Amino acid sequence: MLCILISSITMASLVGKGQSAPATMAINPTTKTVDQVGITFTLNITIADVTEMWSYIIDLSWNASVLKCLGVTEGPFMKAFGSTVFLTKTPLPGEVPEITCTFLTMIGATGSGVLATVTFNSTAIGTTNLHIGGPLEGQPDVLDKNEIPIDVTVQDGSVTVIPEFPSSVILPLFIIMATIIIIVVKVAWPRRRQAPINIP
Repeated sequence: MLCILISSITMASLVGKGQSAPATMAINPTTKTVDQVGITFTLNITIADVTEMWSYIIDLSWNASVLKCLGVTEGPFMKAFGSTVFLTKTPLPGEVPEITCTFLTMIGATGSGVLATVTFNSTAIGTTNLHIGGPLEGQPDVLDKNEIPIDVTVQDGSVTVIPEFPSSVILPLFIIMATIIIIVVKVAWPRRRQAPINIP
């Protein structure tokens, strides 16, 4: 009976050494505003609080009428722990069908960092969500160095493209505001009256 109890405690201790809480995979920054159409910019896909991650497979989707993906490059997080194989499928309108990275040996990356950097171009005014998905019923497939699935919480992002504010509009607005201020100062502002002088 004592042997069974010791064995149970040992197994519980071993289980407790795995990933105790979900890691977080996110778009960074979570929200971004682009001030005109035709601007090229980057967003990062990050991982936080992960333990011994060996590989991941994800996809990325967005509104194709607002953004165009120009490419995806590997981030520094996993490379800091060892040699990797980083692959992406060719970006399509509104999605990158697959982004994947795996260590060449059975090692794991622990901590937080950038998994991939995605380059976009703003193609139209509007707002789009950026969703991180994957092959597991739409969820990322993340494995540890023992090829055991790691639970991951996903935080999507959003990008808003706003119209450029041209100088041809700014100058008239400035003149109008300056005129209003002058009118308020000269007309609407109460005039001070001189106090009567008392002569003894």
